[in-house]
Amino acid sequence: MDFADSPADIAYREQAAKWLAANAPAFEEPDTGRLSVFGARTTGESVRHVEQALAWQARKYADGWAGIGIPEEYGGAGGDVPQKLLFTEEEGRYRLPLDAQSVTMGMIVPTLSLWGTAEQRDRYLTPLLAGKQLSCQLFSEPDAGSDLAAIRTTARRTADGWRINGQKIWTSYAQYASFGYLLARSEDAPRHRGLTAFLVDLKQPGVTVRPLKQATGAHTFNEVFFDDAEVAADAVLGEPGQGWEVAMTTLMAERYSLEPDIVGAQPLLEMLRTSTHVTDPTIRRQFADVYTIQHILGILKLRLRTAANEGRPPGAEGSITKLLSTEGQYLAADTALRALGPDGVLENPWTELLTGALGLRIGGGTDEIMKNVIAERVLGLPREPRVRQQ
Repeated sequence: MDFADSPADIAYREQAAKWLAANAPAFEEPDTGRLSVFGARTTGESVRHVEQALAWQARKYADGWAGIGIPEEYGGAGGDVPQKLLFTEEEGRYRLPLDAQSVTMGMIVPTLSLWGTAEQRDRYLTPLLAGKQLSCQLFSEPDAGSDLAAIRTTARRTADGWRINGQKIWTSYAQYASFGYLLARSEDAPRHRGLTAFLVDLKQPGVTVRPLKQATGAHTFNEVFFDDAEVAADAVLGEPGQGWEVAMTTLMAERYSLEPDIVGAQPLLEMLRTSTHVTDPTIRRQFADVYTIQHILGILKLRLRTAANEGRPPGAEGSITKLLSTEGQYLAADTALRALGPDGVLENPWTELLTGALGLRIGGGTDEIMKNVIAERVLGLPREPRVRQQ
């Protein structure tokens, strides 16, 4: 497996780096010294972050860098997934407001590009690419998180379209989103069948967005309620009953949008140098583990890019990346707090990181689900017994 950039990759990377150097600094966010997970910001900081995120997206769109991998006829920058990964890597060298756009650009835009009608692309895709609005993903439910096929939100046909009833949860940035990409059960059918994807206006009657405050005090997530919310027939993404296929496109795009990074070993090392507990063998071992995980994640990033270059979908790298990223975040924070000793109970960046990192064990697929995927698809172990649906 050759991880080296090809001559074409080098040329593209240099072009992207040059444009970013000329434009990105004006959009960088202040260096607060915080080590947050899931966008741990105050309400005011969150509003400014979203405004800056949209402004940065608009700048990329104006200069032809928005939606790399999305065809130009759909409003994207053209190119392919490998180029998108190269640009993302260079973009990550700056403190840019990317968190608010992660779901919109990483998951919803690729799905709309593939499944949207011409009218849906004009109505939804172009404004997203141009930084005029945000969207959100409405998949998870209180009783259907990692088991997506167990969703209970219903969509029933009406004379003019559909009527939606149900609840979604852990919806990132729904309070700022113009519309949501919703998965609902549209017919009484077993599990993966009978699901339909919809594009739903979140400002319409029958839709209520309520905040979910995180342990860090931030408000990134929301729960969204649908009470007889009416949507038109042309709100269906794909065809009725095709929701599972549409959703799988989204989850595959999510694998490519995952950035396999954790809080760097360097900030942790700098903190440990000032600690009186740095000689503790447990702390030293844990730091070595953090450094090792970071190195492995770097290799996994190269493997994901190699798969994209060869036109292959990402394999187990996605699950391994998610599992290791989660462990790395938690371990880095735990190591720092052990080194801080009693001072660890005071407000500090590492306490905030630990509080947020606990949520990573659930978000985007639980640790247990990731381990099952690796066990079954990589190691060839027997499948875990499935609960029979009545």
